[in-house]
Amino acid sequence: MNKSKNQSGSIHLVIIAALSVAVIGLLGFVFWQNYSNSNKTQDNKVSVETEKEAIISAYKRDVPGMSSYNNNIFSGLTIKDSKTPNYTIASIYVQPDPYLGGSNALLYKKAGGQWKYALNNTQGLMYSNCNEFNNDELRTAFIGEKCYDIDNNKMSTVESN
Repeated sequence: MNKSKNQSGSIHLVIIAALSVAVIGLLGFVFWQNYSNSNKTQDNKVSVETEKEAIISAYKRDVPGMSSYNNNIFSGLTIKDSKTPNYTIASIYVQPDPYLGGSNALLYKKAGGQWKYALNNTQGLMYSNCNEFNNDELRTAFIGEKCYDIDNNKMSTVESN
């Protein structure tokens, strides 16, 4: 009888040890997942900041008079894939002076290329005038994006010719 009582205690010890190993393994896996995701988030944050700097540089380069204007405030950056493959489009709010209103600047780039300034939304308007997408490159980059058809007084989208 003593022998079977000792054997029953041994099985409990084995079960407790197996559960402990499983819990430690699970906690290790969760920690590893959180660690690897935090690295991706940090890489993404660096990438967005790099893109923002490139977009601001392109804006200052391409918009006459902006390269010498030091009080620009840039905020509200949105970057997304264009509906056209190999194009990326961006919108950033530009306020030339802290005491003046601003507008949304639209920029675009081809894969592997540099950012190019497209146009600014008129101050106070949510969408650009469709007529401002006035060349093939702009229409290609922004195809399918919402714009305002001022000629017909209605919302529309950028279309190819």
